[in-house]
Amino acid sequence: MKINKEYPYETGSLTQTLPRELKDKLNNEFQNITSDDNSSSNNAEPKKTRIYEPKPLTPQDPVYDEVMEQLSSRPVKPKYWFEEFGDYWSCSCGHINRGDVCTGCGLERDLLRQLFILHKPDDTASVLSERVSESRDRIDKEAEYSKASALQRESSSASDIDNIKPISVPAVQPPPQVTVAEDGDGNKKDADSKSVEVEIIQPTQIAVQAKSHKKRNIIIAIAAVLVLALAGAAYYVYTFIATPAKEYESAQAMMNSGKYEKAIEKFTALGDYEDSENLIRECYIGIGDRCLEAKEYDNALKAYRTAQDMDDTNEIKDKINLVKYQYVKDHASKGGDTFESYLAELKEMNYPGINAIYDKYYAWHMKIIANSSEDDLSTSQTTFSRFDTVFFHASLTGGEPDETISLYYTVTWPGGFKETQALDSRWKSGSKITAHFSYPIAFMGSEGNLTFKLYDSQSNEEMGSCTITFKN
Repeated sequence: MKINKEYPYETGSLTQTLPRELKDKLNNEFQNITSDDNSSSNNAEPKKTRIYEPKPLTPQDPVYDEVMEQLSSRPVKPKYWFEEFGDYWSCSCGHINRGDVCTGCGLERDLLRQLFILHKPDDTASVLSERVSESRDRIDKEAEYSKASALQRESSSASDIDNIKPISVPAVQPPPQVTVAEDGDGNKKDADSKSVEVEIIQPTQIAVQAKSHKKRNIIIAIAAVLVLALAGAAYYVYTFIATPAKEYESAQAMMNSGKYEKAIEKFTALGDYEDSENLIRECYIGIGDRCLEAKEYDNALKAYRTAQDMDDTNEIKDKINLVKYQYVKDHASKGGDTFESYLAELKEMNYPGINAIYDKYYAWHMKIIANSSEDDLSTSQTTFSRFDTVFFHASLTGGEPDETISLYYTVTWPGGFKETQALDSRWKSGSKITAHFSYPIAFMGSEGNLTFKLYDSQSNEEMGSCTITFKN
């Protein structure tokens, strides 16, 4: 399996031809605008292909510091303004796209749109985030005031205060004639000198009192509506603004302290609040880093692959390959199916340092013993009589899967006589090779050492050797 890495590019001044669909649209608009001016000239030059030149992003631009701060960890630094042309948009790297992600550097369209309209995540304290926060508070207050005003107008219309009419009442008969006199204190007295006070209520007074009562009821109703509106606004602020903000800060604190599992639970409950989804991915990367350090390779791979499912980047691919490499290093002496699988993957991508491990693991190994039996593959003997027949037993192991090798041997007799012979077969891991030697005339044979060696026919590398001694 081959993994081809894609590295972002950086260019200087960038000029690109717009996509055909967008170019045709712009050319049609340009033709409509200039049709009147060009109608009188039949010899006008043919229109040239419209070239798009991105607007450079400079330190003097008001969004420069904010954009650089937000994209500081990206491999490609922003060099141009983000611009949109309907379905198409120009990335900060200068690349023209038609989708949600830049095919040149991997930046997201929504992220660039937020950055270049002076909006950034609130997790970084700055003048910009404070400005956005103030605007949000002002908009919320204006919405609450508009809602309360609408309720007040609706209540006033229902009451129809301007259509209140005086209440019709019967005419009040004048009281009977009473002879009154005033005492020294100004109190009226009748003929029996009893103190009396007479108040005559006019019909217009009754109408005014009724109208006053209705106004008071309307004011009370409006006040109740305002109280309910304020209570609803307070509930909304607490439920949808204050509480999520506190939970978000709590989850961030847990993530920063290494409590990734608990942080993931809180970020998951927050849904799409702020950048909770991206921080969940960062938590899984943190879990993978922690497990890799503890040599818990299976758990590390599981965490990294979860993060990879959320966003497959070169960074996460490198972390996964690092886990496999560390596993291979730790299991080089043990081998196994998982070991060989990771070894093959890393070898195919030529991962740094893997060739030495690969060559060592798949190196050929030869074990040679000698005895006087053709069928005994375990007993090792070093001393023989000149009258004995010596059997050399070689066991071959190693090599890459399904690899074979061709061999030849040399035998050096006492006295220095040497002979070489090729083996007429191809050998693989697990092969058993047996060769036997003896003096043709035993009593004329020399005492001393006899050495048997096997070689790789292609490289002439010595695979193994065994020496025995003739004593009598």
